[in-house]
Amino acid sequence: MIQRQAIDIESAEKSLIGSAINKPRLITKLASLVRPQHFVDSNMGQFWSSVIDFSIADRPMDVVTMRDTAKRIWGSSGSGILGELFTFVPHADHAEYYAKLVIDGYRLRNYGRIAEGLRSRTEDLNESPGSIEHWLQSQLDDQIGTSNAKSVTAHEAGIQLLNSMETDRAAATVSTGIAQVDREVCGFAPGELVVLAGRPGNCKTAFALQIAEQAAQSDQRTLFISLEMTREELMTRLLCGQCSIDSRKLRSCSLTQDDKQKLFRANEAMTDVPLYVQDAHKVDMLQINAMTKIQAESTGLDLIVVDYIGLIDPGASRAERREQVAEWSRALKVMAKELRVPVLILVQLNRATDSQPAPRLSNLAESGAIEQDADIVMFLHRQSPSENAFQLLIAKHRHADLGHHSLYLNVETMKLQIDDIGLA
Repeated sequence: MIQRQAIDIESAEKSLIGSAINKPRLITKLASLVRPQHFVDSNMGQFWSSVIDFSIADRPMDVVTMRDTAKRIWGSSGSGILGELFTFVPHADHAEYYAKLVIDGYRLRNYGRIAEGLRSRTEDLNESPGSIEHWLQSQLDDQIGTSNAKSVTAHEAGIQLLNSMETDRAAATVSTGIAQVDREVCGFAPGELVVLAGRPGNCKTAFALQIAEQAAQSDQRTLFISLEMTREELMTRLLCGQCSIDSRKLRSCSLTQDDKQKLFRANEAMTDVPLYVQDAHKVDMLQINAMTKIQAESTGLDLIVVDYIGLIDPGASRAERREQVAEWSRALKVMAKELRVPVLILVQLNRATDSQPAPRLSNLAESGAIEQDADIVMFLHRQSPSENAFQLLIAKHRHADLGHHSLYLNVETMKLQIDDIGLA
């Protein structure tokens, strides 16, 4: 039965391509349904991608114009396979049915893969039923994808927008805690991917923690996922900053009794503050996605911070680093849209920044996809290693103007503030 199914799927793939190249007017619609990765035969999938490229370029498709493409994919047997595709068309008007068979085959193979993963996880003594359930749900969510997505009319979308105005849209945005910056960027809105980038030692984590604390103190449920620091290190920064205590005194166990009392009072004041810390190490994008969904279901979320994208584990992926970062960037943008919260990610700038007067978008390390996916890109740039003066540069904003602000680091509170002298 399995063998017969495989043969039917392969026939459907050939019938789909045959229908498309014999009736090019079908390609636009078929391309919106079937993607190259849906094919069980990867060579057929590659050829399908070429068919779409030919259609977009409005190039004629026949055994002559496509011969080089077929030979590149199949080698010496390319001409024969190409000829077969042009004649392998049971009925071109049934192209959408062939497309359904191809997609169904792809989904069934994925379900098989999920079943194997589920079996493996149930045999793993380190897995809990809860973690297995969330993994399974994430797999099923990815499998369904956007197949159930439904379009709405522009009028309906307008009604949704206008109705949302009644619930005070401003309350849903997240503030940076710096009024002058908020006026420029209008806060971080639900569904936005916000990038905070800078070189090491430029206080990216301090500023991100400052934003997270500000949001949580405003009763906005915030999840801070740290891939670099432990929760103890983060809370050291947070509590010492609130009490204006040098964090080195806590780390060296040289606190006075008065210092300890201040820290205990500061921590007690955090009792009802919805700031959640996850010091995850060596986790992949799938696990980060699961963490956020678990937190959203448990407490709800208004802001997610990921520190930082370069430390996400590639898992079993063998793709080049640039491709991996591009996949993570896109996944984080999808996460923001699905959970309807702003996602703030920290990104390292490459070494070329050190020889420039100011960072550029091209300095985003490892992937230009980050720039493309982001709604807002901010650079935190230290003027001099020996000073606490910074520039916050708004290098990209889909909905507002660009700009820059002079900041300084208050070493007592470990918070960045507007540099009044620089504004004068």
